[in-house]
Amino acid sequence: MNRVFINRFKKGQIVEGFFLAKEKTASKTKTGNPYLSLRLADRTGEIEGRVWDKASDFGSLFQKDDVIKVHGEVDEFQGVLQLRVLRLRKAAAGEFEATDFLPQTAHDVDSMLSEIQGIAESLRNPHLRALLDSFLADEEFVKKFKTAPAAKAMHHVYIG
Repeated sequence: MNRVFINRFKKGQIVEGFFLAKEKTASKTKTGNPYLSLRLADRTGEIEGRVWDKASDFGSLFQKDDVIKVHGEVDEFQGVLQLRVLRLRKAAAGEFEATDFLPQTAHDVDSMLSEIQGIAESLRNPHLRALLDSFLADEEFVKKFKTAPAAKAMHHVYIG
């Protein structure tokens, strides 16, 4: 099954993928049956998720802010899309791409890197230039740098 991001969900669609569990709340229906209320996210948006069956069992498998693998059906409640979760489990490290959970820059990353390289070449202080050149010459560093967010929170939390 190909990766489908939240912003592409359609009512009635069966989806399976990895999502960040931004919120997790155990509740009870009006008749007293347990259910889980989730706020699931990827880099394109968020969706409410509901676990109606086996809520107690599934709830013990993961914590808030874990990445989970979900199999479910996109439904609609009061005009808003919602994911009815049929199965889930905590994702293992290496099973998902971290870039799937942060928005990406709209700018061309290679062009931005070229701009940084131009700035490095224009530096007059030889020590600063050598320092910056040493980073930019390290292919592994540059690869990671191009996919790292500019900040952890508040602003520029974009990949690239």
